[in-house]
Amino acid sequence: MPFGIRRDLVRAYLGEHLGYFALVGLLFAMGIIFGSLTVNRLAPADQQNLLDYLRGFINDFHATVPLRGATLAREAIWNNVRTLGFLFILGITAVGTPLILLVVFTRGFILGFTVGFLIKQLLFKGFFFALMSVIPHNFLLVPAILLAAVANIDFGVILIQSRLSRKPVQLGREFVRCLVLTGIALVALILAGLVEGYISPVLMGMVARNLS
Repeated sequence: MPFGIRRDLVRAYLGEHLGYFALVGLLFAMGIIFGSLTVNRLAPADQQNLLDYLRGFINDFHATVPLRGATLAREAIWNNVRTLGFLFILGITAVGTPLILLVVFTRGFILGFTVGFLIKQLLFKGFFFALMSVIPHNFLLVPAILLAAVANIDFGVILIQSRLSRKPVQLGREFVRCLVLTGIALVALILAGLVEGYISPVLMGMVARNLS
């Protein structure tokens, strides 16, 4: 398929589903905000426990993480694929479609809490540590999750409409489109897992020396 046609198809899909993208993007952003605000509501004892765990991880970083690149990548890929599979199941069951929004919010919450905690406890060092450890793989992970969420919400809504309306709906075509978009997200999530396992630890090591 020529590049121009693919670009037009992508542009058309984004235009048709702009509302869904805005919704999941808003929920993801809200999750980040709530996650970062939750850091300030933690009890001092909980903050200290998390900080002690973080410092222990940083102190052991050079002895453990460089030897576990394949393991880290495999675990990250498995977690990403499991999340994607969950979104897909929620979409094709239709009734689980609203839970996709909860998954998106939760992923944003985790990201916001992680970055917020690092910055609050370690200030500028925490910012750079988050920049090297959290951000790289999320450049791939976040768009993939949002794309999969939109694709499966769209199919779930179409499936519900087909059951409530007498108008014929080409469910086969819609399912294939959902499957293709989910497949694209899968590729991006696998790449994100590889980045998290092999590249992020190297970047983390550059900053961890100044944190230990």
